Amino acid sequence: MFSSIITKLIALPAAFKVGALAFLILMGVQVRHAVVIHRFNKQVAQLQIDLDHEKAQETGILMSINQQNAKIVQMQQDAEKAQLDATNRVLSRLTLGAKVSKELKSPQSTVPPGYPDMNLWLNHEFGVQ
Repeated sequence: MFSSIITKLIALPAAFKVGALAFLILMGVQVRHAVVIHRFNKQVAQLQIDLDHEKAQETGILMSINQQNAKIVQMQQDAEKAQLDATNRVLSRLTLGAKVSKELKSPQSTVPPGYPDMNLWLNHEFGVQ
């Protein structure tokens, strides 16, 4: 069977044989090219998937950084508010202390010293003469 096919092929003109051989070589190159392109496409698809994962991770990291920055800003604002509140409390206590000190330094009574009723009251309250 093969011998009859081979004999018929040998009997064909040389141009046909060269054309058939060139066709077979081109088909082999095309098949090889298709295999290489298929592998490259698989690699590109995998690289695209990896890139998408990296972008997702980067987005997650950026969101985390933004949240941390927001927390830091909030903490700074809280610290400034606490410092302002503490300053206000200190100033109000200083003002109150100055007022109380002034009141303590001023005479508490308008009764002149040695007034007989005051002496009586002191004697009665404290037993002092």
